[in-house]
Amino acid sequence: MRYFTSSLYELANSSDLDQTYAAIAEWDKHSEKYLSSLSKWIDGASSGVRKLAEKFHGHDSEIVVQLNFGASFVLVVQNEHEVWQLRYEITTRPITSAPQSAIIWSRAATSIWLYDELSLLSSGFYRHEILLDNGSVLQIDFRDVQLQPSRREGKYDLKIELPLTGAERKKRFPKTEIIPRPKAARAAFRQAPVTSGKRVLQLRPPQPKISHKQ
Repeated sequence: MRYFTSSLYELANSSDLDQTYAAIAEWDKHSEKYLSSLSKWIDGASSGVRKLAEKFHGHDSEIVVQLNFGASFVLVVQNEHEVWQLRYEITTRPITSAPQSAIIWSRAATSIWLYDELSLLSSGFYRHEILLDNGSVLQIDFRDVQLQPSRREGKYDLKIELPLTGAERKKRFPKTEIIPRPKAARAAFRQAPVTSGKRVLQLRPPQPKISHKQ
């Protein structure tokens, strides 16, 4: 990432207030530079890329699913109010850098979307970089992207159908790879209902935590 880097994020969350204020001021400058850079090419991009840049806001959302389907890469991202499916037409396999070790970075099993950057690699080819809450960066090189939102009203109504078994997956989707996710996501998939030989993973909003402390 060029603008919203993990190192600058660490400085902005430093215990040294002078360092923090200086980093926040620098972050604001980087935000302006990024928007200026984006404005130079976004109008000529596809409608999907423009929607990703202008309509979708992933900050503080949870990435609950990552899937490779041949030449497609799918992210399912949920926040308090909405669930979004992002389907990229990728040019290379997405890569994720190593998590950072500083104390500010999360050690939780979940993946939270912090900040992201879109860049133009060449005519019709793009890169999307996402800074996650463990300090790693997910990099996606792609030609186009489609976004599908769904309101969170008790139950997520966008169904993601996955083959029931590994053998069936290889038979029906020979180039499909299911990227390992945290234990909670895998458990949700195993407990999902089976319909016509497939598991249908339905994402539900988290239940409120109840404290029994007096």
